[in-house]
Amino acid sequence: MNSKLEQTLVRFRLSFVAELDGKLALIVKYWSEVKTAKSMVAIKQFRFEIHSLRGSSASLGFLILSKKLGIIEEKVVSYEEQINSLESIITFIETDINSIIEVSKINPNPLLA
Repeated sequence: MNSKLEQTLVRFRLSFVAELDGKLALIVKYWSEVKTAKSMVAIKQFRFEIHSLRGSSASLGFLILSKKLGIIEEKVVSYEEQINSLESIITFIETDINSIIEVSKINPNPLLA
């Protein structure tokens, strides 16, 4: 890789790390809306945010975080059209989200290894 490209990648990675807490807070907010509203709009917004963060983390080489987000996304996708069955996965998704948040508090963050 050339030096300029490497420098750009480092800047993107640093920016991502700096913004991660805010992105996780947004995911928690959307998840709360899913549980409260139980609407298709809320589920799709939550899934979009998970998918976006998953893709960004994978693109920047944060593969552990991407994998954990992928687990959440796959669970949501499987129940996206079955909104009445959502209750059956709430506990699992909350466990996954809480795991990501707890681990992200460790310094250095092992999700960003």
